[in-house]
Amino acid sequence: WPPPPPLTPLSASFRFLFTILAPDSYAYYALTMPNYENDLHLVIRINSGLLDTFISPSDVTQSPGRNMYGVSWFTQAAENPDEDPTSSREFEVVIYTSDPAFRPGGFTLAVFAVAQLDFGVAAYLDRSPKPIKVGQGYRVGATTYSYRYFSFYIPIVFEKFRLTIQETSIAATG
Repeated sequence: WPPPPPLTPLSASFRFLFTILAPDSYAYYALTMPNYENDLHLVIRINSGLLDTFISPSDVTQSPGRNMYGVSWFTQAAENPDEDPTSSREFEVVIYTSDPAFRPGGFTLAVFAVAQLDFGVAAYLDRSPKPIKVGQGYRVGATTYSYRYFSFYIPIVFEKFRLTIQETSIAATG
């Protein structure tokens, strides 16, 4: 096997790393998911060009690619014949902790340039939706500009369904 390619560290800080790639070449990024508490969001900002992305757990392969060996998640934006390689655009790949292929640890992101490529990549973590059952209450503390996702399964059709969100404030004590 060839040695693993050089990996650029990518932190989950939503700070973009910009790169220019020649056609038929790869850029590789390494990142770590520490736990099952947050989903991983990868944002790709394309200034020009066409690309494919491939993501795999690092313990499976550190060089995922078009051969699909060890690839758990991928996008093939280059296969869209309507793409204008001169236009700028952005898309996001989300790796949910509920995905059967997810596990904490290292991940490798490979970006393949189908055509001359000018792009940026950023990552950030976000909380997974909190499952709640019908009839169950849930209390959460929130700060300014914070949010929380919830998901729920409704196994039958209800004539009336009500979702109640109650906002309360905690008085400052002094």
